[in-house]
Amino acid sequence: MTKKGTVYLINAKGTNRYKIGYTNRHFEQRLTELSGGQSPFPLIATKTIIVEDAHTIELGLHHKFASQRMHGEWFEFNSRQLKEVCKTMDQATLPLPKGLPFLLMIAGLITLLCPLFLKQCQQPQFKTTPSIHRPK
Repeated sequence: MTKKGTVYLINAKGTNRYKIGYTNRHFEQRLTELSGGQSPFPLIATKTIIVEDAHTIELGLHHKFASQRMHGEWFEFNSRQLKEVCKTMDQATLPLPKGLPFLLMIAGLITLLCPLFLKQCQQPQFKTTPSIHRPK
């Protein structure tokens, strides 16, 4: 079941570090919570979007920008990358034709989960060790 929520991009003021997250509560509550001890920097909301399936959108953003991930949900973006993140967030708010949202959600989940599944399915690599010969 999908839940409507807010996907947010917040900046640690004075840095190129941004947190991509989501909340199903009021965004202001979440920002206050994050600012109250979880960051040594003042936090500034850069962009927020309200979407039907906030958690899936957040996971998609994490996946798309994984190469810029610094720690947990924190990423480092230069100005070009930041524009791309904001554009991607805007695209997530565009209405989809009827019937297509479900198929796109499934395709998105497959895209996100396939690498994890394939990694688990790989055969374990065993190193051969020399045999131990015991005298009779």
